[in-house]
Amino acid sequence: KQWYQRRVRVFKDIFDLPTKPHTILPVVEYKLFHCLPHQILSRRWNTGFDMMAALPYLLHFILPLLFLVYNITFRRRKSVPLIYQYLWCCGWTNIVAVCIQFLFPTAPPWFNDSAVFDEWTEELISAAPNEAAFQRIDALLGVPWFKNLYGKSPLKFGSFPSLHVAWPTVLLVHQPWINTKVGLLHVLWITWAALYSSHHYLVDAMGGICIVIAVKLGMLHIWEPFSSYVESPSKTERHFTRLLSCSKAV
Repeated sequence: KQWYQRRVRVFKDIFDLPTKPHTILPVVEYKLFHCLPHQILSRRWNTGFDMMAALPYLLHFILPLLFLVYNITFRRRKSVPLIYQYLWCCGWTNIVAVCIQFLFPTAPPWFNDSAVFDEWTEELISAAPNEAAFQRIDALLGVPWFKNLYGKSPLKFGSFPSLHVAWPTVLLVHQPWINTKVGLLHVLWITWAALYSSHHYLVDAMGGICIVIAVKLGMLHIWEPFSSYVESPSKTERHFTRLLSCSKAV
């Protein structure tokens, strides 16, 4: 018991909810996990972890193209129906996620953890840069890659849901490259990177995954225009069904 109390004192700021959270996300996260997971992961940082987190973020922007090239190269004609279904799922996932981000803007962790407001006017005095922890990568390389990527973003408060996590999840439910284990590892990797860099809360990642599952279920049980191009049941449907059965078993 004394050991636990000492550990709690060391991580007191992690287990305590901010007195004035600037969005509902940390409140929800605290209710679910009784802590803020992104602070636990980002506290112990080093250059190696920074590079590991930066890589999937840089790949995020060309991820759809990489998946298309992989399928055309290694799966050839058999991949054409899969590509159609993948693009359809990816498109609807983006539409739903961006609509939520515009209708219900939410501040990311880096803003909530660093923002300082005037006590009287409540105007913003200072806050961390948009690139959050990736400013260390820019400083290391001497090139403002992440500053240019995130500083010019038109959507400053689009923390929930996380499209960084949603895109690899779309790949996971559509026969990911190599095998399912690699696809699942990709999802876990980008989730860790999003929390470690303070770009997202864990609930943001969960929201992105849930949107992909909802869109995919709609494709399987309601309608999608490419079902006539594939055999019934398609390989991607069997793959998704196995994923759901595995998650239920866990």
